[in-house]
Amino acid sequence: MSNDNKEIKKIALNYTLKTMAFSSITAGIILGLLLAYLADCFNLRGLMISFFSAWSAGMVVAWISTNNNARKFIYPTWSLVEQANLIARGDLTAEVPPNQPMGQLALMRDVFNHMVLELRFIGSQIKEAGFQINHSSEEAVEIADNTSKSIHTMNGLIDQIARGANEQAVNMQVTSRSAAFMADLAQEVAQKFSVVATHAGETEAVVADGLNNTSFQSQKVTESMTSITRVSESIKELEEKSAMIGQIVNVITDIASQTNLLALNAAIEAARAGEQGRGFAVVAEEVRKLAEETSTTAQSIYGLIGDIQNSTVQVVEDVASAREVLESQTGVVLNNENLLLKLKDHIIPVNQQIHNIAAASEEITRSTNSINSEMENIAAVSQETAAAAQEILASTEDQSRNIANMMQSVNEMSLLAEKLAKQSSIIKLPN
Repeated sequence: MSNDNKEIKKIALNYTLKTMAFSSITAGIILGLLLAYLADCFNLRGLMISFFSAWSAGMVVAWISTNNNARKFIYPTWSLVEQANLIARGDLTAEVPPNQPMGQLALMRDVFNHMVLELRFIGSQIKEAGFQINHSSEEAVEIADNTSKSIHTMNGLIDQIARGANEQAVNMQVTSRSAAFMADLAQEVAQKFSVVATHAGETEAVVADGLNNTSFQSQKVTESMTSITRVSESIKELEEKSAMIGQIVNVITDIASQTNLLALNAAIEAARAGEQGRGFAVVAEEVRKLAEETSTTAQSIYGLIGDIQNSTVQVVEDVASAREVLESQTGVVLNNENLLLKLKDHIIPVNQQIHNIAAASEEITRSTNSINSEMENIAAVSQETAAAAQEILASTEDQSRNIANMMQSVNEMSLLAEKLAKQSSIIKLPN
């Protein structure tokens, strides 16, 4: 029996004794006086008899009353306290049997049993919660540890990202400067190729003019060759006609000589004839003079023809030389024309290539400027990335500290969960 039950027994005994003493004394005094009054016996003997009679009656009534109160209140309370002590020790299988007499405390028994049911439910919930908290705290410790490791790893990666972003920003700045330098070079090349393209266009125009001039010169050389051929033919014809004239002049000279001889013979015959032949002598003289003049003129013509023939020979030689020169010039013109044609064939694609290169250089300049702009944007983004990585790194460091604090809290919670599990293990529940 527990100390509480002994205390209840003691309280019940004291209650019984005090109640019986108080009731008996009260009954002895009050009822004794009342009996003595009714019996009209106020002497000592009568008072003593009345007092003891009333005291005995008070004792019986008090014993009956206290016994009845004990059955209705004290013993049910004793049972409730006993079950409550079991519950206090964690034995939730304890309960007041429904068929146990509880007197005036029957309602309290029902409430007590209902409370026990609630405590059983709460105890089961506490045990389950303790198990869940303990299990969850272990998982939380593991998760926090993994999170701490992940954050540590992520800090390393973010630090690498920040360093890489800074290096990338520096490299992009260097690349941007190189791209700007390349853009300037490409712009300069494009300008030079533009000048070269202009000169190439001018060269192409000059070649075209040269071809036109060469064609015109070739045409004129051909015309000169034709004219020289005609002159050569005319000179040849003139030479032939001069020869014919020379022959004719020779004939005329022969005729003049013969005429001169005939005139001389006629003069001789006229002299012989005397006066009769004087008129004939005059005519013969005139004929002789005419024959001499004719012979002189023929000699002059013959000399002129000789000069003409000599000049014709020189002209023929000069024409032959001119023909050779023209033929040589024709070859040179043809060579020049062929060279100009080849030059044109080469200049046109070269000019086209120069234009293409100039256009490509301009495109390279635009692309390089675009690349330079993109490089600057990438450098800016890299710097922003590095700054963001630094902020994230600072945030993760704060988060790491928070995780450390959380791990401390989780460890404390784990200790509390262990204590709760130990304390809830003493709870005894019905199967």
